[in-house]
Amino acid sequence: MRFAHIKLFLHIVLVALAVMFFASCPQEPWPGRDAIIWEGDFSAEIIVTDNGDFALLRGYWGDGVDIVIPSHIRGIPVIGTEGKVFYGRGIRGSIYIPEGIERISFQAFAFNQITGLYFSDSFMEPRRFLSIQPYAFAGNRLVRVAIPPGVYVISDGLFANNMIRDVVIPDSIGQIGWNAFLNNMLEEIVIHDNMRVIGSGAFQGNNITRITIGEGVRLGWYHFDQGLLTSFDNGFDAFYRYRGSRAGTYTFDGSEWHAEFR
Repeated sequence: MRFAHIKLFLHIVLVALAVMFFASCPQEPWPGRDAIIWEGDFSAEIIVTDNGDFALLRGYWGDGVDIVIPSHIRGIPVIGTEGKVFYGRGIRGSIYIPEGIERISFQAFAFNQITGLYFSDSFMEPRRFLSIQPYAFAGNRLVRVAIPPGVYVISDGLFANNMIRDVVIPDSIGQIGWNAFLNNMLEEIVIHDNMRVIGSGAFQGNNITRITIGEGVRLGWYHFDQGLLTSFDNGFDAFYRYRGSRAGTYTFDGSEWHAEFR
């Protein structure tokens, strides 16, 4: 047993030395990535493709108030952000997402003081695809969110720990991830008929007393260690399933749920 521990320790040391060696070696540029450019308050990394050059935002040096994401940097189209580019920067006020953005990366705007989130009118077109990755806007002060139809999945933790009282969920969305709206101030939620899955914790930690929902939506998730994890508080998941997962409006009177079916 003691020999096995020594053998494991030596293996870990060898792996660590190998990592240090390769990290010190000259690295080839990331395939398809060419250079870093700056303009105004932003820096971006250029992505070179056969269909033209694009840019991903990777740095910001502005005053942190009412940020308008640039649609171009030095004439090169900006298609998204790299992970955590605005994370914890003390940003206040609003964020405006322009036409042409295709991806907002993991925790891109998380843990700031953002109170407003606005999208270009172009995202109102259902075919204008926009991917917003997990926790991108978590830990802010958003009060109202209107998600554009170009979004098809509300990712895990996307708007967790805000102050959201009103949210518009378009019928383009078929899945809401874990903890997506955890710890907000929602009182009423409308889930359209195209919704298929709502992950565990998605609407927990709110004050929801009225839910309009379609038929057959899968709620929560079964965890092998923790058992059934629910999407809503106050036993709504169990009540919805008990009533046959039927479409309708469900209301909570402070002690129990009631259903009015379509």
